[in-house]
Amino acid sequence: MSSWKSSDNYLITKVVSFLVLFSLFATPVFAELKVVGSGSETRFDPAEIPVNMRQSYQVLISRCASCHSVERLVDAVRNGIAPITGQPFDAESAGVLVRKVAGKPDSNINEVEVKEILGVLNFLFTKQAAK
Repeated sequence: MSSWKSSDNYLITKVVSFLVLFSLFATPVFAELKVVGSGSETRFDPAEIPVNMRQSYQVLISRCASCHSVERLVDAVRNGIAPITGQPFDAESAGVLVRKVAGKPDSNINEVEVKEILGVLNFLFTKQAAK
């Protein structure tokens, strides 16, 4: 009977030790928006974008990339922080920013494109929040 107890204690000790070690080194995994490319070629994975938004996604990419890298946008959406100002970057602040940029003379962003860009950004913010 005592050998049964000692083997049970041994097994319990091993399992508990494993769980403790595992919890110390395990990193939580969050489902972030998938991206492709690296550095200045970083983009949101087009496969993540619904088919009915892909044209609007291309508008977002082309208009944003005319002034800065898309990597900056990807980082801002994924982190929720605007990289230059350090201010929160969410649907509300993105709306203000996109409208502000669209009002600049050389932006080449019309009102239809503003709506398309904001539609895609809202989708990305919602998807990121669901992580």
